[in-house]
Amino acid sequence: MALNIKEAMVQSEDPANKEILGHVVPRSIRMMLFTTTVNAQEAADRIIKSIAYPLAQLTFVANRNIFRMEVGDQFKYSSSEYGITDMVFRIITITEQDLRKEHIKVYAIEDVEYMSSSSIFSSIPVGTAPGGSTGLVYTLEHVLLVEAPYVLSGNDIMLIPIAAKVTGQELGFALYMSTDGSSYTLVQNITTFAVYGQLASNYPANTYEIDDDIGFQVDITLSASVLQSVSRQYLFGPTNLSLLGNHNENVELITWQTITPVSGYNDRYEITGVYRNRYGTDKKAHYVGEPFWFVGYSVTTVAHLEFTVGSTRFFKLLPYSGSSSSALQDANAYSINFVGMARRPYDPTNYACNGVLVTPPYSADCVLTWSPRVRGDGAGLGNPDYVTQSPVTWEGLFEIEVWVSGSKVRTISGIDAITYTYTSGMNSGDNGGLPSQVTFKLKNYLTYGGDVYSSAWISLTAIKE
Repeated sequence: MALNIKEAMVQSEDPANKEILGHVVPRSIRMMLFTTTVNAQEAADRIIKSIAYPLAQLTFVANRNIFRMEVGDQFKYSSSEYGITDMVFRIITITEQDLRKEHIKVYAIEDVEYMSSSSIFSSIPVGTAPGGSTGLVYTLEHVLLVEAPYVLSGNDIMLIPIAAKVTGQELGFALYMSTDGSSYTLVQNITTFAVYGQLASNYPANTYEIDDDIGFQVDITLSASVLQSVSRQYLFGPTNLSLLGNHNENVELITWQTITPVSGYNDRYEITGVYRNRYGTDKKAHYVGEPFWFVGYSVTTVAHLEFTVGSTRFFKLLPYSGSSSSALQDANAYSINFVGMARRPYDPTNYACNGVLVTPPYSADCVLTWSPRVRGDGAGLGNPDYVTQSPVTWEGLFEIEVWVSGSKVRTISGIDAITYTYTSGMNSGDNGGLPSQVTFKLKNYLTYGGDVYSSAWISLTAIKE
């Protein structure tokens, strides 16, 4: 007897996971020696059910009068709250708190042979479940959208979407974008979350750049255990990278060394050994209630052709957990105006008049000097305890404004040096003599792609002797 063996391709879809992921994850299974396509199709369907993930889980408490089933038994479960009708579950574990108490805890999992082909649910009711059935709808409560600094994105304009978990069980969130605030499209699925807290003490701007004296206190109610103290050498890397602030241009990037629980509080911590104004951001004053974000190494950058300088883009972040996610129409909308932060030169440092950094005196000429910072040369990013000798370089040009009694009296642009002398003759000509105080504002600026990008102004006031 001759055998006529033909190889056939059959398909079997998992609609529930298709709705969750937005696409089909292909898996190839070779079906051997099936006599009909119908039989092969049935086998394929059984196999895909067996490897499908995730299966719904169910936990509930019962007593002996209403629950007499054993491990391995099946039962149907319905819930009007979650839109579930006659899901078939199989008991996997039964625990009893105490033999003298009727407190029986039952753990069950959806039976693989009776899996729903239209929607599946996890044990965590996150948002609107696939297939249109509604669950417990909630949105991410704490969200920050910030442009990526140069060290993470180079000259490209990128977004860092930051969000904190709500229940602690979220697996990630889907990032949707709109150019007009009405029509949204999926940009990227993100699986990194930040730890969110709120400042419990004010944090002034006028601390040392490496602040070993003041620090700040923060209240953290979820996932605080991932924050750990580090040795000094890790202060200068991204190990404990964090952000202070709640708006793109108001954010200060910091790293820190030590975290200590505050006595008398359950969720309050003191953070000390703070390395401030990291990655080109500025030291700013921060106040009680202002957000604190811990990201550590878990920084996700997002690039898109629609991220252009001067544009405003709208975003929605939809949390998902296992087999369910929040609905787009229920999510809060957030916007960000892209300013090209990664392309801005860093602020100059060591700004001095006649060699004096703080309230310098003058009697004749004011010789202004400063130290440039080059973004691509590690300026302000590394360990200041280790200094390497390198040629003095800078990017772009410098501009100085001279202010007397609240009025701008002179602007000097196109300075291709790291010093400028405001002579006594200029001073007398601008002000009819030598005033008691002269304020000099300095910024670094450069041109990229036809647009001009500037650092923040730094100021220095000279006092007449």
